Amino acid sequence: MKKSVFLIASVLVLSFAACKSTKETTAVKETLNCGTTAYTLAGDIQPLISSNCGGCHGTKGKKAGLDLNLPETIKTVAADGRLVCVMRAAKGCAVMPPGQPLSKIDVDKVECWVNNGMK
Repeated sequence: MKKSVFLIASVLVLSFAACKSTKETTAVKETLNCGTTAYTLAGDIQPLISSNCGGCHGTKGKKAGLDLNLPETIKTVAADGRLVCVMRAAKGCAVMPPGQPLSKIDVDKVECWVNNGMK
């Protein structure tokens, strides 16, 4: 009897773990599918950057000498890797915006835009 209960409990635990793993994998694939959506600087990226970064890196406050309300500046920091680096808080980069990082979906949009030629 004890072996049966243990066996059933083990199967349930493994089943739940497999379901959770599948859902997480599916969600990641959906957010990283850059081929089906063409993000644009004017339509998607600049509004996202301006609303989340423009307060410190905009016309009123140019921290680190950056005005991220300007399309040229966004393209420059995207092209050299700094934009995605700080959004992902990659090794050697501080997380930006501090205290309230962007959602994974927003960062994925920016990375897709960069990887697809920054149009």
